[in-house]
Amino acid sequence: MGKCVNGLMREKQWKIDKVIEHRRKIANLYKKALLGLGIEPPYEPEYAEHTYLKFPLLVKDRAKFFRLAEKETIELGDWFVSPIHPIQKNFELWHYKYGEFLFLHFVGGKIQYQSAFFPLRRWKELIGEVGVRSSHLTLNWSI
Repeated sequence: MGKCVNGLMREKQWKIDKVIEHRRKIANLYKKALLGLGIEPPYEPEYAEHTYLKFPLLVKDRAKFFRLAEKETIELGDWFVSPIHPIQKNFELWHYKYGEFLFLHFVGGKIQYQSAFFPLRRWKELIGEVGVRSSHLTLNWSI
């Protein structure tokens, strides 16, 4: 880590801890809402402590999921939607054959194309909405 980033981390450490704690709180609300609907939340091994930069969810029809979320004014996000993000077409211009590297194809390809990410940053607004709006979202959509 560079000197600038190291200094910033030391200076802001107390805030980072609070941010991570709050993200985990919101992620737990998402998990609770999903479990209440009979939907298995993303796997998290016991030995890992997720910091939840984003909350991932695999869906069957990503395009439909995003359209319906937009209609319901529910914010979702993308995360590396191509193996050489942000490039999504004409891979040959970047000297990349789609699927050439299995790891990139798996991580940046198929799995990502079926993922949606719930936001974790609008803390106060989301806490009251998660149980209602996200439950409505997942209840009415085939995920």
